[in-house]
Amino acid sequence: MELQSLLSSFSKASGLHLNSEKSQLFCTSNSEALVEGLGIPLCILPVHHLGLPLQSSSLSNTSCLPLIDKMRKRLQSWTGLYLAKAGRRENIPSLEEFFIWFLKRASTVDEKKILQFILLFTIWSLWQARNDCIFNHIAPDKDALIRKILQCTKFRFKGCELEDSNSPLAEACKILFGISLKSKSSHPIKVRWIHPLEDWVKVNSDRALGDDRFAFGAVVRDTHGECLSAMAARTRAASINILELQGILAGLRLCRGFHNKVWSESNSSTAVAWAMGRGTIPWTAFRYLREIEEIANTFSEWKITHIYREGNRVADALAALQSTMGSTLFSPSQLNNEIQVLLVEEKDGITQIRVSK
Repeated sequence: MELQSLLSSFSKASGLHLNSEKSQLFCTSNSEALVEGLGIPLCILPVHHLGLPLQSSSLSNTSCLPLIDKMRKRLQSWTGLYLAKAGRRENIPSLEEFFIWFLKRASTVDEKKILQFILLFTIWSLWQARNDCIFNHIAPDKDALIRKILQCTKFRFKGCELEDSNSPLAEACKILFGISLKSKSSHPIKVRWIHPLEDWVKVNSDRALGDDRFAFGAVVRDTHGECLSAMAARTRAASINILELQGILAGLRLCRGFHNKVWSESNSSTAVAWAMGRGTIPWTAFRYLREIEEIANTFSEWKITHIYREGNRVADALAALQSTMGSTLFSPSQLNNEIQVLLVEEKDGITQIRVSK
C-alpha cells in the first residue's frame, strides 16, 4: 500500500500516470504484498532489455557476448556495403585490424596522436552527418564534411612539433591541411640539489626498477648538506609510482621522532601530486598515502616538492644499492665511495645539465 501511495503522490505532483497494462514489477524476491492493489504483474529477474540481461547482480562478460556478437556482425556487413563489385572480391580487414594498421603508420607518439585524432574525428563527423540525415532530414554534403575535417585538424595541430619535421606524416599534413609541423628543439636545463633552510632537514627518495628488481632508497640531509641517515630496500613487484611512494614513506620514517621540519623531494611528479592529494589516485596507493599523512602530521612543518632526476642522484644510487630482499639502514660512514662523492657534489651545488624535449 505504501508503494501505491507513493505512485499516487507522484502522479498528482507530476501529472504522469502509471499505465498498468504496459508496466511490470521486478523484485529481487517474490513479494505479493508489494504488488497487492497495484494491478501490475510481478515478474522475476533476469529479463532482457535492449539486448542485455537486466539482473540484480553485476553483468559478467559472458552476459554481454550476444550483444557483442550482434554488433560485430553488423560492423562486418558495413565494410563492403558501398564498395565496387571488384572490391568486394578482395578480403576486407576487420575494424580492429584497420585501427592497428593505421596507427602503425606512425613512428613516434606524437605522430600517433595526430593520426588518432584524424581517424576518430573523421568517424565522428560521418556519424554526425548520418544522424542529421536520418533524424533531421538534412541531406549530407560531402564537400562541407571534408572542409570541416580539414579545418578542425588544421586548428587542432597548428604549431604542433614532431621529432622529425621531414617525416612522411609531416609532409602529408603540409599537403592535406596546410600545416607546417616544426621539429622539436632541445632545451638544456641546469639542475642542482638545493639546501634546506636552517632547522629543516631534506629527504630525497627514488626508486630502482629492473629485471626482477623492485627497490627504493632515501637519504636525510641537514641545512649544510651533511648526510644524517640513509636507507635502501628491495621489495616485491610494484608499479613505478607505488615504488616512489614507498621511497617517500621510508624517508619520513627515518625522520619520525628526530626532526620537526621536514622537506621531502622526489623525481616522480605523479607521486608528489598524489602525496598532495591531487590527480586520480589508484586504490593501491591509499595505504601508503595514509601512513605518509599520519607521519607528516607528527612534524611541525612538512612539504613535498618535485626535482629532476639529475638533482636526485644520491637517492637514485641508494635505490640501486640493495641487492637482497628487505631493507638496510646506513650511517654516513657506511656509504660506499660512489655515494660519498655524489653527496659532496650535491652539497657543493655542482650543476647537472638536463636536456628537455
